[in-house]
Amino acid sequence: MMKIDNTTSGGTAGTLDLTQVFAQAGDTLADVAQRYGVSEAALHAANPDVGDILLTGEALRLPSAEDSHAAAAAHGSQAGVVGGMGREAAVQVLMGKAYEAGHVAPQEAFDSKVYRAVPVKLDREQGALDHTKANSPNRYRSATERVVYTSPDPYAAAAEARPYAQAGKAPMADSSLVGLRYTATPDAQGHGGVADLAEGARRVGLPVEALVDPKGNKPPGALYQLTGEHPYSLGQQAAKGAADAGASGIRAPSAETSHQINIFPRNTHSDQVVPETVLRYDAKGVPGLAQAAGHVRPMPPNDKPVIDGPLSKPAGDRAGASVGNQGAEQLDKARPLNRIRQNLTGATDGYPRANSGRYGAVGGAVVSLAADGVAALQGKPVTVSDGAMHAGANMATGYTAARAADKLLPALGPRLAGGVVAGAIESVVSTGTNAQAYRRGDISAARATANIAVDASTALAAGGAGAAAGAAAGAAAGTVVLPLVGTLGGTAVGAIVGFVAGTGTYLAVHAAAQATGVMQAAKDKLAGAFIGAEQPLGRALDSVGRGLDAAGDAASKAWNAVKFW
Repeated sequence: MMKIDNTTSGGTAGTLDLTQVFAQAGDTLADVAQRYGVSEAALHAANPDVGDILLTGEALRLPSAEDSHAAAAAHGSQAGVVGGMGREAAVQVLMGKAYEAGHVAPQEAFDSKVYRAVPVKLDREQGALDHTKANSPNRYRSATERVVYTSPDPYAAAAEARPYAQAGKAPMADSSLVGLRYTATPDAQGHGGVADLAEGARRVGLPVEALVDPKGNKPPGALYQLTGEHPYSLGQQAAKGAADAGASGIRAPSAETSHQINIFPRNTHSDQVVPETVLRYDAKGVPGLAQAAGHVRPMPPNDKPVIDGPLSKPAGDRAGASVGNQGAEQLDKARPLNRIRQNLTGATDGYPRANSGRYGAVGGAVVSLAADGVAALQGKPVTVSDGAMHAGANMATGYTAARAADKLLPALGPRLAGGVVAGAIESVVSTGTNAQAYRRGDISAARATANIAVDASTALAAGGAGAAAGAAAGAAAGTVVLPLVGTLGGTAVGAIVGFVAGTGTYLAVHAAAQATGVMQAAKDKLAGAFIGAEQPLGRALDSVGRGLDAAGDAASKAWNAVKFW
């Protein structure tokens, strides 16, 4: 590929991509121009040293309509959208793997005493097993899957309480430790026991660390907030898988101790969970004497309708209860940090996963700035104002388009949604550049239409490939990298890698299609098919060009009014 500076009769300077073609026997310059749907003047400007009569096989540089600066920068918005869909595909793969870990976890018989800590209040002791009042989802409990958390011994119960203790107070201060006899026996099909989540994770290749991101009574970690991921996505999916498989409870990995014993009321009868003792701790965390637990009410049955299958956690879904398999997630809005987080992420309920807008915006800006930076280093006329305008436009386009891709996700999935939205953006950009080139007389209507169709199709294919690559790379990172970095978070790591892989693959596929000549060959073939429809195509392109000119003039005036350099 070569480039020349070209000033058209319309008086606007641009940079034309040049693709090499070869003259046939007896060709004149006019013959080649007609064959490839470009103006003879533009072809001569691209090849100033050739005469009208060409030698057989003589190489000519063929101008196209694409403006290299604007088009390369515009690829940023498409790449950002595809990166966002790569992130989404990767996280969905990880969540599916977590659900499967719970579903295949072996279920074992259990008959032992377990412990549950509650505040020292008579009503709290009496309702220690009343899971119906617990609406806040957490590590293994979603809004629709009730879970009764217990610890295997008093020491583990104190360790679990430590992150929630008030500053300067002992973990069990002013708490009651209710001792429960819990029994679970698998049936002939192996259901009804206590599922070992750690073993289930090992069976599907998911590191146990993915389930135990330490959080406690505070907002999610910085990496989760940066990526907009739910800190408990994988743990909740694993618990849901075990409950759907008929488990009475789970032996669950814990960030504070070796494990918890958590009970699913929907698969467990109240007779299997019998209160036996209550041990009260004073304000200094000193225990008193154990008492009988006759006043503790039996565990009520599950009062939530549950749909079998993985929890629905799509990016950007703030609908809460309208998502039948997820439900509303309540967040304490009184805390300043929670309010700030809600404003930054758009979350109004709990920790739903952030939309893809931030990914589209970041990708749009970064790729656009990189493209203009490379052009500037090559000595091309790219000003700071140009770079800022391109980056701003692509950031806005990337954000808006990524949000649109989120809306398409339920129907199309992340791979197809990424391709469709990237193709749509490219069709708009290509239509603009080719319509203007047609109106200047640089290319024919057939050639312009062929360029638009091939550009959009290439973007669609590159978008699908990028999202697929993001899914594979992100899911691999979420499972391979986690054991090396500790508990930074499976979905957060996967999201970042999925985004980078998706963005890079989109750009690589698009560049390869241009470098190998595949795009140009397709444009040449399609332009020939459109020759018979020159007049209606020309009228349409002329109308589009006039509209774009008007919009461009308005945008330019607005930009010049606000820029500060």
